[in-house]
Amino acid sequence: MKTFLFSVAATFSVYGMDSGSFNQLKDRIEREGFSDSKFSVIRSAAPRNTFTSDQVAEVMDLFSFSADKIKALSALRTRIEDPQNSYVIVERFNYDKDKKDAAGLLEGIESALPKPPRTRKRTVCWGSGAGKYCYTEYFSEE
Repeated sequence: MKTFLFSVAATFSVYGMDSGSFNQLKDRIEREGFSDSKFSVIRSAAPRNTFTSDQVAEVMDLFSFSADKIKALSALRTRIEDPQNSYVIVERFNYDKDKKDAAGLLEGIESALPKPPRTRKRTVCWGSGAGKYCYTEYFSEE
């Protein structure tokens, strides 16, 4: 029996912004004097980038007040690649109320990474015995 196998694999991993770009973003945020200006920088960067939970926590650390940290989290929450690690973000808060607010914002969010295509497969065989040939087809479901 001869078997031919065709497969497609998609893997995604957590990177967030590269360290150079992320450090530039943090520098831009730090240069701004007022919270509103800092939020403006965050809002302009968020749609074009994704972030790890650690990176979101670092951005939040650029603010002194919990309310500002929550506001920064609100702007970045849908751009987090690894929501399973969001405990790092919640741990940045000192008070239970703030932790609950942050956990509420993060509850149920999905990764900002692209979803792998859904596939189904079908194996086709013909012949019998030593002359049996098979192959597997993979179909993308959209």
